[in-house]
Amino acid sequence: MPHQEPVHGQRHPAAARRPGAEPRRAAQGLPPARSITLAPAEGSKHWQALEYGGEQWQKVHFRLRNSVEGYNGYAKSPLAEAIEAAGGRRIRGIAARTVLLVFQLAHANQWKIKNWIDTLALSGERPRRRTHHRRTTKPLGAWTPTGRPSPAT
Repeated sequence: MPHQEPVHGQRHPAAARRPGAEPRRAAQGLPPARSITLAPAEGSKHWQALEYGGEQWQKVHFRLRNSVEGYNGYAKSPLAEAIEAAGGRRIRGIAARTVLLVFQLAHANQWKIKNWIDTLALSGERPRRRTHHRRTTKPLGAWTPTGRPSPAT
């Protein structure tokens, strides 16, 4: 077979005998997209009641963040669930370890809820436990290198 130059857009004669997929052709005549317009309903799932980073948002965010970090500290504590110590979950396989970790977290959650319920006065009765009170400390500004100043009389 004599050598033939392929015509642009056609397959080579030798390739015509081989099975294969035709290459996809780009759509002709369409301008490239430069911008899009979305309806307001498209972004509604990202709506927030408080403006991100605003004063009210920070107040709520840091209060919630502190409660989450407090719970994490409780769950990791060696005196509580000790989830950070993987030695207590001596079992092979990540799935089995994950299931055991979930049980530990569920137990920690139930324990926290039980302790909170015990501090509530239900049906007019006295609570079974007292709430945790932090001890009052003197302000840091009252400290001097020689000790605390005597109260002014």
